[in-house]
Amino acid sequence: LSREQSIVKQLCQLFEVPRSSYHYHLKHRGIVNPDYQRLCEQAIEIHSDSRGSAGARTIAGQLNQQGENVGRYKAASLMKYAGLVSTQLRKHRYKIAKSESKIAPNLLKR
Repeated sequence: LSREQSIVKQLCQLFEVPRSSYHYHLKHRGIVNPDYQRLCEQAIEIHSDSRGSAGARTIAGQLNQQGENVGRYKAASLMKYAGLVSTQLRKHRYKIAKSESKIAPNLLKR
């Protein structure tokens, strides 16, 4: 974006972004939070130790055992920031049956 105030105002209106958010982003871009970076490195280490199977809950639990106060959602944001994806398969999900079971008929019509 251009530094001219009128163009910034028009572009912010066009993209429905508050001007204050634009100026905040300009002021804080490139600033790295060292605590967040340290947590991210620990999350990467936990993920690699589990051979890629650790998810957000596992990483949050491990970080809490190490003395960090991290919840599941913060662990998920750390994973997203670091580009980590769990290779663990999801739990079984029941499929909606297309036809009625031959073993047990659906008497309650559920």
